[in-house]
Amino acid sequence: MPYRPPALRIPSCRYHKPSGQAVVTLNGRDHYLGKYRSKGP
Repeated sequence: MPYRPPALRIPSCRYHKPSGQAVVTLNGRDHYLGKYRSKGP
């Protein structure tokens, strides 16, 4: 069978209810991005 590289996963931003923050998982680790759906600086 031909070699098939692993599928690339596109990280998604999601809502973390207890803290009210946006969170994304990269390489198995959660990274909090600040208030969910807030405007930038």
